Amino acid sequence: MPKKTPVEQSDFDEGEMDSISIEHVPEKPIRRPLPHIVPMVGVLLLCSVSFNVWVWASAAKQRRLSSAKEAKLLNKLTTSQALLNGQEPVVASLEEQVAVMKIMLGGGGALTAAEVDELAQSESDDPQMNAIFRHYKHDMSLFATDFPGDQRNYHTLAAYLKKQANEQAK
Repeated sequence: MPKKTPVEQSDFDEGEMDSISIEHVPEKPIRRPLPHIVPMVGVLLLCSVSFNVWVWASAAKQRRLSSAKEAKLLNKLTTSQALLNGQEPVVASLEEQVAVMKIMLGGGGALTAAEVDELAQSESDDPQMNAIFRHYKHDMSLFATDFPGDQRNYHTLAAYLKKQANEQAK
């Protein structure tokens, strides 16, 4: 036997079917997306865009500040290098003076009589050094003429004068 469809199987007659109205059948509510989803997505997008703009602006500000700092440091470096380049002759002169003063104090080496005369007669930019060299020439003249020139310095001068004073006291 052929199978009947559900409508064919029903025990309702046609009149009854007409009496059933659709109005009495409860409607299922249509499921729409939550009404708050769209504004929430909009707010999230706005926050994301705002945050990205803030990060970009902060990075741009940091780049400007870094550039300004780099420019200041470069200017300072350039100025310092110019000052140092201008000081090279002064540094060389000071190093030479230190070496001569070490010799004068007995720190090794010796000045010849010609070098002592040259230092005493030269006029450098430093009047104190000129006076020191003149005093050194005068003080070294206290040694006897037969005293070795390579041992003439302030360290040996003190011992030499003490020995001379002891000999005169006897």
